Amino acid sequence: GLSTYEQDWLWPQFLGTTELLEDANLGSAWLLQMGAAASAHGLGIQYCMPFPRHLMQSVEISAVTQARASNDYGPRDRKWQWRIGRSSILVDALGLAPSKDGVYTTAVQPGGSQGHFVELRPELELIVAVLSTGPVQIADGVGFSDAGLISRACSEDGLILGPSRAATAMDFTLIGEAFGGGGGEIRASSRPEVWAAHSEVGAEVWIHVLAADLQQPTVVELRDLLNVPNDGPFWDSDWEGEEDFAYVAYRAAAFDPAGATIVELGRDGLELDDASGPLGHEL
Repeated sequence: GLSTYEQDWLWPQFLGTTELLEDANLGSAWLLQMGAAASAHGLGIQYCMPFPRHLMQSVEISAVTQARASNDYGPRDRKWQWRIGRSSILVDALGLAPSKDGVYTTAVQPGGSQGHFVELRPELELIVAVLSTGPVQIADGVGFSDAGLISRACSEDGLILGPSRAATAMDFTLIGEAFGGGGGEIRASSRPEVWAAHSEVGAEVWIHVLAADLQQPTVVELRDLLNVPNDGPFWDSDWEGEEDFAYVAYRAAAFDPAGATIVELGRDGLELDDASGPLGHEL
């Protein structure tokens, strides 16, 4: 049966309905009534193509559990629609799960409405969907799914192995774009992406870093992950990484945890370089 209702085309509906533009309360009433009806029937709601005002309204609507953070998945937007690290910041902060549109798990998908579609980085598409904390929407044609790749994203009973909080762009990347110069406009379709998320497992917190399309070696420092100042107990001059706590990351080729290399993230940070593999650049 139905479990989640997607309200699509929110911003075109809002701008295309004269009454919503003339009545300051009508838009709120519409969404509140939609939420009440969904709750009455035990349904969740996903907002799609929302304005920030729609996302803000969701704080009063418990039925809204997720919101699309990406554009549509297809040939025209394929190179950049997975870049949801920035749009996920607001969605996650409001307690919603950011959602990435569909995922092809194999490179070539002949036929269908998208024509002869070629997905160059199916592993990246899948790991972004998993790290989003939203639904993982496998969009392959019949007979074209990579079952082995999909199985790495979930347990045997289908539980998605996502983090406790959505992956979002790290602060230092936003600051660098805003104030770091760079000699021209940074295009969304080619900018470097460095995101962080974390998983709470019992009493432990594990930090995940995704780096893709790096243009140059990039250093992720401990304070970037923990939001702590460059002094204090985390920066004790005697610390040699042998305390009861440890901060680690792993580099795994082809999204394969079995091939992971554990790397200790010490006070000098960890340099992300031109790692090879299907994800282009990954940590």
